[in-house]
Amino acid sequence: MQKVYKFNITRALSFFKAGQFMTPEGWRHKHMINDGDYELIIMIRGEIFIAINGEQIAVKAHDCLLIPPHVKHCGYQGAIAGSTHYWFHFFPNGPVAVNADSNPSAEPIANQILLPQLFHLDDFEKAVLIIRQMLDSANSHHSSYLATDYFTTSVVIELADQFRAQQLRESTQNRLPAQMESLINWIRIHSHEKLSVQRVADEFHLSPLYLTKLFKKYRQTSTIHYINQVKIKEAQELLLTTNQSIKQVAFEMGYQSEKYFMRQFKQFVGVSPLHFKNSNSHTYLNNLEVDPPIPKPEHP
Repeated sequence: MQKVYKFNITRALSFFKAGQFMTPEGWRHKHMINDGDYELIIMIRGEIFIAINGEQIAVKAHDCLLIPPHVKHCGYQGAIAGSTHYWFHFFPNGPVAVNADSNPSAEPIANQILLPQLFHLDDFEKAVLIIRQMLDSANSHHSSYLATDYFTTSVVIELADQFRAQQLRESTQNRLPAQMESLINWIRIHSHEKLSVQRVADEFHLSPLYLTKLFKKYRQTSTIHYINQVKIKEAQELLLTTNQSIKQVAFEMGYQSEKYFMRQFKQFVGVSPLHFKNSNSHTYLNNLEVDPPIPKPEHP
């Protein structure tokens, strides 16, 4: 049975420490026991392997893993080369219930959120935006600890919202038809290629008109708008998590014109790719040699 944790967010969670970790090939998480703090690991790319109280968990790209306090955890297998993840520790502001009811049909309780031990983020790019804001605040000399606490709380709320939305989609009454699920997954997998409505329609032996009717019905948008939306979300992730130039990102996402990509990006995001890339740039990067001990926060 999947463990689900219930956090009270009447007050902000207390930020402890955070960063972005790029693992060398074969890296294993060291043996640790968190002293009252919870740790969240959000995989950017690759795969790492962590055992929590003996339970072996493979954490893959865009997965979110919650490690509770007072339990032994360590790597049980070497990480895949190039694996990268965000990590951050926080303290709750009260007791945390375990194996809380996560019935998606139940009304959410005010000031309480649910997080499972492991789940996959469907809107990874949205989560990354808030995580980058948290990291920027945590590593800026001009931000107060209270600002970082609220950014941390915002990240956890976003993760909990995605978990609940995922549960609702997976419930019988909200499940998409199999054909629509296949369409969405195919576009996501092929988002780095040059896509058109006609190509997608041909792949599924549908007419372009019927294809657009499906997207209008189940996604309230046109096929081409959805394709561009997926591409721009992927581009956001690349701009935030890699050192690729805007031109490189444009071509990787299947745009033959950098200028057209920039126009599309600003249309969907509201700012230019350069402005987006340069925002929230203070990120603590750690490795095996540079990971200094950080004292616990003294504020309540």
